[in-house]
Amino acid sequence: MARPRTRCHDGHVNLRQLPDSYRSRIPDVAVRKWSISIEESLAQRVEGRIGSRGLSAYVAQALQNELDRDDERRRVREYLDELDEEFGPLSEEEIEAARAEWPF
Repeated sequence: MARPRTRCHDGHVNLRQLPDSYRSRIPDVAVRKWSISIEESLAQRVEGRIGSRGLSAYVAQALQNELDRDDERRRVREYLDELDEEFGPLSEEEIEAARAEWPF
């Protein structure tokens, strides 16, 4: 039996032609392949944790988490800017008191 053609004319994988066992594990979304370089020690730590998820899924989730944190930081910064506009910036004394109360 001939194996079904799994690639389109442009080289992309045609997900509809893959066997069901593969299709159920591959999201039906456009993907882009990247090549990255990371430090050896970080690579070893990641390889020790990825388990059955696979490297691509692990990295994609890490990137999504970082983007979400960036968005949250931006929203907090915008909120603080709004507070500064409404109430004025904090004085040095207020900043020092807050730092003494919540050291980091």
